Amino acid sequence: MSTPDTTILKAEIDKLRALLAIVQGQATVPSAKSSVIWNPAAPMSYSNVFKTWTEVYDQIVLANGAIEVLCAAEQNCTIQTRPSELTSTYDVMGASFGVWGAASGGTTLSLLDNTTILNPSQFDGQILVDCQAASVPNISFDFPAGFDRQVVLANGAQIQGDGTLEPIDIPDNGTLSLICYRGGGLGNYGVAPVKVEAVGIFNLYALVGAKFPSLHINGAPVVSGTGTFNLFYDASLDTGGDPLITPANWYDGNPPAGIFTGTYNAIPIDNAAYLNPSQGPTASRPTGALTGQMYFDTTLAAGAGKPIWWNGATWVDATGTPA
Repeated sequence: MSTPDTTILKAEIDKLRALLAIVQGQATVPSAKSSVIWNPAAPMSYSNVFKTWTEVYDQIVLANGAIEVLCAAEQNCTIQTRPSELTSTYDVMGASFGVWGAASGGTTLSLLDNTTILNPSQFDGQILVDCQAASVPNISFDFPAGFDRQVVLANGAQIQGDGTLEPIDIPDNGTLSLICYRGGGLGNYGVAPVKVEAVGIFNLYALVGAKFPSLHINGAPVVSGTGTFNLFYDASLDTGGDPLITPANWYDGNPPAGIFTGTYNAIPIDNAAYLNPSQGPTASRPTGALTGQMYFDTTLAAGAGKPIWWNGATWVDATGTPA
């Protein structure tokens, strides 16, 4: 019998205590927000602007994950552990992360070695997700057998491994589909950001201007492990003269530590058909969609919109729930 994750249990206990306080009349029910701004440099928290991760996470819980967290431009937004805990896991329940304001110098979302976010759905805008993992993955997902989790990297968003352990670990019987477009991509600044275990599956979609890949950066791979890696690509995509990246040219000379040695499949797709139309109201969802095709439904989330995917039978959100 496996030992339960005490940090996740602690989060659930905190939620139950908050609900109990409301039921007993000891607290009022605040209204959930559709988006918040996380600005560590703000003089104080006010309205929908918050200084600390603790305050931001409270808003995520209140919105049950139906929220966009906008990290202030030029700031380093660091996810910190709860007081008195050595490690912390925060279930963000499908929340998305983006950038607020012009970010000429970039914005960094730092995930330190002792912190993990569970179940994010999207990173959007000029945001660098800096994962400094050394002992536990920084980004995790619920991976019941046969479940397919989708995550979007869009408009310049980058996830990089900046530690000694892969910050995203796809376990056996888990599938992660990473959809990169408009500059979204992966980077290796110390370790491959994605590891695929023996019976895990990693689907990488390189679409419309994806910062693709950089599957090979200075001899450093961005995918490691022994599972299955499916690369869906558009042959017309500008990838620096090499539209089809193969394992043979992921490294120069001898393979470095952490190289991917599993099953690799390069699968061409019709980029235009995959993304067109890419957004609109519920009534305009595309017909004849490809399995895995993304659509940003502007009707959902009370008009704020949210990304959904066609799973071959129905449209689902990032949690796999029909939408």
